[in-house]
Amino acid sequence: MQFPSIYQQGPKNMFFTWTRIFAWMANGLLGSLLSFFIIITIFGHRAFREDGQISGFEVFGATMYTAIIWVVNCQIALTISYFTAIQHFLIWGSIAMWYIFLIIFGLMSPTISTTAYDVLLEALAPSPRYWIATFLVAAACVFPYFAYIAFQRRFMPMDHHILQEIKSLNQDLDDPEM
Repeated sequence: MQFPSIYQQGPKNMFFTWTRIFAWMANGLLGSLLSFFIIITIFGHRAFREDGQISGFEVFGATMYTAIIWVVNCQIALTISYFTAIQHFLIWGSIAMWYIFLIIFGLMSPTISTTAYDVLLEALAPSPRYWIATFLVAAACVFPYFAYIAFQRRFMPMDHHILQEIKSLNQDLDDPEM
């Protein structure tokens, strides 16, 4: 109970206000629009590989889902205040599991995997547009939230942000009044 103000954020309902809920909904809508239009712009109806192959809905779908997995996990990483090994494992492990799933599902018989047959290994992985699209979508969708939390921590910090700053600068050890 060294810093009792941080225990008042829950009873004051600071984390589940309607403003916050609508802001997260707006962030989700913005992210979905950005991901859709960036991927459509990057792939379009032109060849996306050196051999002249054009992208179909399986390429769009796999690229969109890959980008969304990156966006969601990066936003989770930005939201977390204190990282543990388990959180790192789950965040980065879920991204790795998506690629493993794409490889395993793509290697199954075409009667089972249908349009996902070798979509990662043969169509997406060799294409630089796939990797560029994944990176651009993740960066574009995470940037607004990153800018918001940077602004909030700098100009309107909450009690737990101030406490994190105190702890990171070891001011609680240097200042006897802390």
